[in-house]
Amino acid sequence: TASPSSLAPKTDSPATETPSTDSPATKTPSTSGPTTLIPTTRAPATATPTQTPTTKSPRTQVPSRSPTGRCLQPEILGCKMRNSLADVECRFSGDTNKGDDAQLCSDFFTEATIALFGGDSGASCIWETNALLVVRTAGGSARAVPGSPITLRGGRIRRSTIGCEEALPETETPLKAPDQPPLVVATITGLDRVQACAPIELDASSSIGGGGRPMEFAWNLLALEGAAATPQEAVDALNATVRSQGPVLSVDTASIRGNPVSFTFGLVARNFLGNASALSNRTVMREDAPVPPLALADAVSEAEATGTGRRRLRVLRTDSLTIGTSIQPLPSQCPTPAPTKVVYTWTASDPSVIRGGGSGFGFVFIPPRVLRPGGVYDFRVSGRYEREAASVSLNVTVEVDPDPPVPVIRKCNRAVEFGGSLRYEVDASASYSPDAVNGTQKPLVFQWACQRSLPDKFGDLGCNFPSSLLTNQSVLELSSSFMAATSDLTAIAGHNYYVLTLTVTDVEFNIASQRSCRIWTQTVGTPEASVEQWIEFTQISPAASTITLVSNSTLNSTEVTASTYEWICQYRDGTQCSLDLASSQVVLTAPNNPTLVLSGSAIPPSLSHTFTLTVRTPGGATGIASTDIIL
Repeated sequence: TASPSSLAPKTDSPATETPSTDSPATKTPSTSGPTTLIPTTRAPATATPTQTPTTKSPRTQVPSRSPTGRCLQPEILGCKMRNSLADVECRFSGDTNKGDDAQLCSDFFTEATIALFGGDSGASCIWETNALLVVRTAGGSARAVPGSPITLRGGRIRRSTIGCEEALPETETPLKAPDQPPLVVATITGLDRVQACAPIELDASSSIGGGGRPMEFAWNLLALEGAAATPQEAVDALNATVRSQGPVLSVDTASIRGNPVSFTFGLVARNFLGNASALSNRTVMREDAPVPPLALADAVSEAEATGTGRRRLRVLRTDSLTIGTSIQPLPSQCPTPAPTKVVYTWTASDPSVIRGGGSGFGFVFIPPRVLRPGGVYDFRVSGRYEREAASVSLNVTVEVDPDPPVPVIRKCNRAVEFGGSLRYEVDASASYSPDAVNGTQKPLVFQWACQRSLPDKFGDLGCNFPSSLLTNQSVLELSSSFMAATSDLTAIAGHNYYVLTLTVTDVEFNIASQRSCRIWTQTVGTPEASVEQWIEFTQISPAASTITLVSNSTLNSTEVTASTYEWICQYRDGTQCSLDLASSQVVLTAPNNPTLVLSGSAIPPSLSHTFTLTVRTPGGATGIASTDIIL
């Protein structure tokens, strides 16, 4: 740092100071505050011998002053692997321009670094904040490990402040290890009983802790019971085969004599960081009696497996659930049993939740809202051939996640008149929890947040709303006394003015949902227009011939006639649903109608459909409302 005596002279007149457009951190230092001095471009000879040495940034470059005198280039504080092992985060010293909102990882990183992330086609880059860039690697093809060089391209990332042109140069930083890498858990699935004619097959591909990358698997034969007549060399040969297996163990046990014979296999899984799991084991009984090669079907077969071979499935209370089974083909060397009919027996920790299938069937069915939020349910299915006593069993654990609350915001997404002592309401009192039992709503906590975006200003600005107004209020009462108007009436078409974000929290399960809406203020009067939620989440009998959705708005009679109405249908994940709302077989009302009448036979049962209505008035005001329907 430069000594006070080496600083350029300055007068007491503010007009001679560094221009006011400087960043506060880059102003010319004064003699009264030596601790605020920053590195300058002056020669080292002007520094005093007693000064503190300059501290360089982690990238080993000292930031230089912008030629425009406005600001300094952003600093890279470092890149670190997140605990999931699948993401990498790169932090910067302050707000950046986010690379001018570039979308591809190749816009920010060199080709060599992109290759470490798994390639530009597999990796994706997302700015979580203006100072935090997150890379979602390509999983199995990623090669980045702690210590790998991460190189950012130069010339792309600058400060977010207007006029800052100094860009981050090409910079290399080592990838840091995660703070708490995930625990590696070795899981083994497969049948617990096989015929002597069939190989033993166990699957460890459901092991977790690898961050989406291939893992190493070390199998071992831990115990062998009932095979006393087997020569030791046959046992050694079997163990050698076991030790050479990958994620799927498949061994022929024909050389092992005995009936029945019990095989106990051990497994240790290891991820790319070298972290190993605890020893998992699985015992398989081999006997001559024929048993059906039973397997789980559909989505349950993809559920997470535990070390005991039990499948763990997570569902929402409002989901329907089917646990199905299938019979795999018998190995060609196994004789076909007669008869081939399979007898199924189901047990459950709470048998009352089973409403379809069960014992005698290869599946069980549980409709929505039967399982208890936060509950854990165990299911076991056993299958045997008719006239045979030997059976095989499969186990499934179902964990029920609570549904997040549904924020419902009325009287928003509109333009309002600014001036005087006008007051406006934004009403969220109709927000609800889908997990409500017998119509009794659960306690919810409301928290509002506000951002203000002006068409003639850069970035988001605060709203200056009283803090008491935003905390635990289901109805937000806005007053023009603390609201501002925009001088640009075209802002309604393309710029947000007030963006209100509501967070609704279910206090029982500490689970929250958010929804945002917009309000524009104008100095001239505008018709008040908003569309309210008309019905809440509900279940409708499949026998219903029609389903009617009636909107409720604050439009006057003239505006109702002159406005346009657009309906869309989506699934829970936001994708477009399969219903054709342009078909007269699905929608029984005319287009551009505030009321939607649906044919009950056109909607498939057990699926949640979200219907959203957008209303636009001739003056440009817009209202949006949506509701969920399930048969």
